[in-house]
Amino acid sequence: MSNADFQLFKPKGAIVINTVNQLVSEGSALVKNHHLLVDFSETTDIDSSALAMILQWRRDAEAAQKQLSFVHVPENLNTLAELYGVAFLFK
Repeated sequence: MSNADFQLFKPKGAIVINTVNQLVSEGSALVKNHHLLVDFSETTDIDSSALAMILQWRRDAEAAQKQLSFVHVPENLNTLAELYGVAFLFK
């Protein structure tokens, strides 16, 4: 499957406790209907709530039998994923 088969979702700005709910809703709606490629290149601050968001998207993708992929994952998000034991999300 090529990137052309994926819907691009490019969150912008901070993904933190105060902003994550809207992003969860947007991403969930997309991944229920499309293979989803999430591009983090325009994000700024990221906290552990981003991991909860990604786990929800993963559940939604699995339920819809869709693929979920990530590009330009910030180093701090990779570090958080390793600390919480969910680094497999970005493999």
